[in-house]
Amino acid sequence: MEATSVLGSVPDLDVRGDDTVGALLVEAHRGVAASTLRLFDLICELDVSEAYLPTYPDTASWLRWNLGVSGGTARTYVRAARRLDELPAVRSAFGSGRLSF
Repeated sequence: MEATSVLGSVPDLDVRGDDTVGALLVEAHRGVAASTLRLFDLICELDVSEAYLPTYPDTASWLRWNLGVSGGTARTYVRAARRLDELPAVRSAFGSGRLSF
């Protein structure tokens, strides 16, 4: 029997007994971590270039309005993005999927 998900039809799997699901989850998690690193790199680029001016007063405001994130989340993203260059081990862990945000 198959189940339907947002991704379409997927076969029923006994998660406890099927390592394939676990492997797919690990792979997806690594992709999310790598995408988060890319997001932070782009946020840093926007921040340094001040490309948000004159429409927005700061990077966090741009993120809030253009990404639809809360003000607190936007400020947290900016703080994290600014620090990554100072923390090469953290950057590497993000890129390899060993660390998530």
